[in-house]
Amino acid sequence: GKSEFNSVGYIAYRIHQDPTCSIILAMYNKPIALKASREIRDLCRALGVDFSTQKDAAGEWETTSGGGLIAQGRSGLASRNAAVIVVDDAVANRSEAESPAIRESTWLWFSNDIMARVLPGTAVLVMGSRWHQDDLLGRIEDRYGKRWDWLVLSGVAEYAPTDKWLDEMGRQPGELLWPEERPQAWMDDERLALQTYGFESLMQLHPTAREGGMFEFAWFGLLGEVPKRGRMVRYWDTAGTDATPKGDPDYTAGVLACRMDDGRDCIVDVVRFRLSPAKRDVVMEQTAVADLKAYGARVTTWIERETGVGGKDRTAAVMLRLHNVGMKAYNEPASGSKRDRADPVASKAEAGNLLLCPGKWRDAYRLEMCAFTGSGGGHDDQTDATSGAMSKLNVKRGSIRTRRVRI
Repeated sequence: GKSEFNSVGYIAYRIHQDPTCSIILAMYNKPIALKASREIRDLCRALGVDFSTQKDAAGEWETTSGGGLIAQGRSGLASRNAAVIVVDDAVANRSEAESPAIRESTWLWFSNDIMARVLPGTAVLVMGSRWHQDDLLGRIEDRYGKRWDWLVLSGVAEYAPTDKWLDEMGRQPGELLWPEERPQAWMDDERLALQTYGFESLMQLHPTAREGGMFEFAWFGLLGEVPKRGRMVRYWDTAGTDATPKGDPDYTAGVLACRMDDGRDCIVDVVRFRLSPAKRDVVMEQTAVADLKAYGARVTTWIERETGVGGKDRTAAVMLRLHNVGMKAYNEPASGSKRDRADPVASKAEAGNLLLCPGKWRDAYRLEMCAFTGSGGGHDDQTDATSGAMSKLNVKRGSIRTRRVRI
């Protein structure tokens, strides 16, 4: 009912109340937006709104008072401003929502095209299903959270009004949203059909990671800025892969973590790339220079020592680069299973003691962390680098034993 009430009914109501009101309706594709536009126009006519004969197409029509509607798919809106902007279902289906490329392009469309049309006093209404933790609504909550009003109507109430997630209708846990049309038997069938992953996102509006992950999206709190105090460690999980590989090989990932004065940790920055060993070492050196410039002696660097033939020599070579630019750098071999190394990180995150600083890296970082199972499959470079950085933050200053490495 959200599209019928909010896209069609609400827009028609606004134009009927104020025929000077200009509105933009944006949906995941243009044919769907044009269909809604025709319904809105028909409803406005039935309400007695007078239309201009100069501009009366489904994609754009005007009233005789200068208001009207522009209906648009997920594409640009150059030089078009409005008093009201309605974004209804920015993605079409699960397949689109699961695509990192479509999620990124949808965000760029919203942040660069839609929000660029906002004037002082413009109202923006965004609605849709919660397909994915990193979908458009998730990113709006992440980036703009406190600046927006949120209405979350889950199919089944799960939280008492005193808990973190308030029920907007004052329901008690277990009460249904629309029992006349969606009774308990219907909900039970949907739970079986959709399974946990689909039901939690589409019916309950709090999407989760695929089953089996060690981390949950909601565990990662957000910081507004980088702490001005606290010891820092940049830990590198290295891989030597060309920038345009065949298949989907590993990345080199460098995670910069900070231990804050209150004992909590935060991730300050993540550098992640695929490059050949020679080019990789240059980026690692450049990152060390940038870290020293930004944070000075607060930062040390650790590298997980490469294995195999020549691994020790390659690690020693990049260590020399870092030492030459003034970075205190250390290395160690990997020990223990990936899951065992990640366990302390997961415990800290679940307790709310692992926060994320602002940065473009944040979305990809959380998605990888939430997909990590510790049993192989998928990428775990950022997770491994996080485990390493957190373990080194637990090491007291002055307790690190080192030995000279011959180059």
